[in-house]
Amino acid sequence: MEILNQNIMKFKLFVLMLGMTLMQSCGNQLSKTSEEVLNGHWEATQIKGNAISDKVTPPTLDIDIEDHKISGNDSCNGYMGAIQKITDKDFLLGGVAGTLMYCEHIEVADAFNQALKEVATYKVEEGELHLFSQQGEKLLSFKKNDKQ
Repeated sequence: MEILNQNIMKFKLFVLMLGMTLMQSCGNQLSKTSEEVLNGHWEATQIKGNAISDKVTPPTLDIDIEDHKISGNDSCNGYMGAIQKITDKDFLLGGVAGTLMYCEHIEVADAFNQALKEVATYKVEEGELHLFSQQGEKLLSFKKNDKQ
């Protein structure tokens, strides 16, 4: 009888662990719809609530979900990086690096790069991509422009 109880407990533990694994893996998946929406070329419209001036080249963000990569231009320098985690709400970046050239409007590039370091989540609303900090502060807003 004791052996039967041990086997039942082992089975229950196995089922519990399997369920937890499945739930965790579902949480790290990006739906096909989200992938299709996110992939592509985005142009920044706002940095921390401030509109991008017409006098500067807007920063860009190119998202490649399949290769887990981002790249673009911060309005002055090119950059590239890795997507560490992406789900239907999470967007964590890592290893972002770029060139360092002199630029007339370096404050835009600096603000963009600082905001990019803080990104934790995203939301797409009415064709615009909004990136948020862990605390929920809207850091960056983009409009899609696949016509480059």
